[in-house]
Amino acid sequence: MLDKNMKSFKIGNNVYKVEPFAPREAIPFGLKVAKILGPVLGAVVMYKNGGDNDIKETIIAELSKAIHTIEEDSVEKLMHTAYGQVYTPKNELLGDPASFNAWFKDNRGDMFEVGFRAIHLLAEDFLPSGLAL
Repeated sequence: MLDKNMKSFKIGNNVYKVEPFAPREAIPFGLKVAKILGPVLGAVVMYKNGGDNDIKETIIAELSKAIHTIEEDSVEKLMHTAYGQVYTPKNELLGDPASFNAWFKDNRGDMFEVGFRAIHLLAEDFLPSGLAL
């Protein structure tokens, strides 16, 4: 059932809707996001806040180091959890494997962006403000 509080985002001509987690589901998801992506997001926050070129070069170096700490399996699990909250423009839930495969067969270019944007929308309300970019 589509929640009236759903958020949405657009990629090309496709508008995706994201159903928020219930608060008790949001807590473990938010903790996983913070643990898995926190170091990378921290480096991005530092970069976003700007500074002179020396500082930016240092931040880029820190971001490069942080990216290497991400475990692909953990991010994949986060993305699949997030897909379970996403509806396609045809109101099909991407958490269903058949819907997922059928949708992305024709919309391959959206696949990773949908996953990451869904993670962001699902986590942004309860992550510390510095991480909720």
